Formats: sequence, structure tokens, C-alpha cells
Amino acid sequence: MLSLRIRAALAALHVRRADALAENGAKLQELGAADALLTESRLDALACCADWHMTAALLHQHAQVQARKGAFSEATETVARSVSRYTWLGDSAAQASALIDFGRFAMAAGDSISAQDALHEAFDLGTQFEMPSVQSSAAGVLVRVHQIRARHARRADAEFAAFTVLKAQESRTLLGYHGFDNHAAALDQVITSLG
Repeated sequence: MLSLRIRAALAALHVRRADALAENGAKLQELGAADALLTESRLDALACCADWHMTAALLHQHAQVQARKGAFSEATETVARSVSRYTWLGDSAAQASALIDFGRFAMAAGDSISAQDALHEAFDLGTQFEMPSVQSSAAGVLVRVHQIRARHARRADAEFAAFTVLKAQESRTLLGYHGFDNHAAALDQVITSLG
């Protein structure tokens, strides 16, 4: 277990070093080192039957590194495993955080519907367990998802544009109901721009 924690800490160090570097090649090298350490840690966690919370945290950390490397499909799959474990553990705060990352990564991978679903779920957890920072974070990413989707809808057929408006209205209703008026107003702009 100690070696898992040490490798996870070393991976975090590589990520911090990547943040401090200006050159992309050096950043990718540091992120690659973090990715390798976390891959080893995940395999060791499975082999030595690490507790589920540690495994979930390793999966979440690994997904974040994968996303930083631009591997958004892999990151989405990895963070989905983390969400499942956090759900099983009943750790709502960690589950919500992983769901928000799932939303980010899924959108970057081109799956705006899965992104929206995950962000709605994270927002609902934030509401249910009175976590305003989770609600705010989920709402912010959700608005961004709809803005990106709307940009694509302007160049697509009428059916996709209408579907985009429908999905934005769903999110607008959720956010407006819970008093996230600025976010709801941003979604009103998205809806109006496609109407």
C-alpha cells in the first residue's frame, strides 16, 4: 500500500512539474511519466486488493493525467470506473467531483449527451447533499457544454439544432429552478441564438 501512495505522490509531482514547464515536449514527457506511474499503481492496486477508495482515487487521478495528455476517450473510460467505485462507496463528494470531470472529458471526446447527463447527476448530488461548490462547478461546465454544442448546431441541420435547443432547455430548467440565474441566462442566450 505504501508503494501505491508513493507512486501516486510521484505522479502528482510530475504533473506539478509539467505545469511549471513552458515547452510542450517537456510537459508531455512529465505527463507521460505520471501516466506510467499511475498505470503501475492501478495494476498493483488490483493485484494487492487495495481498498476501493484508494483505487477510486487512483483511477480519478489517472483520468486527469490522461486528459491532460489529450487522451479524452481513455480519460472518460477511466473516470467512469472511478465514478462507479465512489458510488458503491457512498462518497457523494468524490463521486460528484469525478462526474464533473467525466462531463469535461466526455465533451472533449465529442460525447455531449453523456457529458450533460453526468453534469446533471453531479448537480443533483450537490443539491441533495448541500454542496454549493459542486453545484456551481457542474453548472459552469454544463453551460460550456451547451455553448460548444450550439456552435456545432449552427452549422448542422435543423434536426440537430432543434435537439440542441431541447437539451439546453432541460439544463436551463434545472439551473433556473435552483436559482442559478446567471447560468440560466447564459443558456437562454444559447437557446435564443439557435431559435
